Amino acid sequence: MPFVFPALLMLFQALPCAATPTEPLLPHIVGDAAGADPAWVVTGSQFDSRGVKTLWIFKTRSAVRVSGHDIATGATVRFRRGGLDGPVHNEIVIDNPRRESVFPGGASRELLDTYAFITSAVLYPDPGCYRFDVDIERVARHITVRIR
Repeated sequence: MPFVFPALLMLFQALPCAATPTEPLLPHIVGDAAGADPAWVVTGSQFDSRGVKTLWIFKTRSAVRVSGHDIATGATVRFRRGGLDGPVHNEIVIDNPRRESVFPGGASRELLDTYAFITSAVLYPDPGCYRFDVDIERVARHITVRIR
């Protein structure tokens, strides 16, 4: 019986990752984004133990909370904000997305009245299929990405 769990885990990891489709949300401003109104993510797909540079796009003025985990193993991701020396946390909490937004090149003031752009590095434990849980106004949304 002790070999049942590892066998099931290997089978689950072999299944395809149902990643959230990407779309050209703001094609002249950022790359294709995965998600749906009001939360998207623009991220690399190549595993890097130092973290994967990530841009979060939120269409809200309300507080946002983001957490994530590997779908197969449950291992949690960690987030770093504030550059390479920034603190590492188990989740991102943004009380005022508009106040913390960066200003992407080519973005107009009107665009910044609609969207907030939040940068981070996501530290994935290993390559895999990861689901982000994005809570806005007490409603959970999910974005799934594949990291190779």
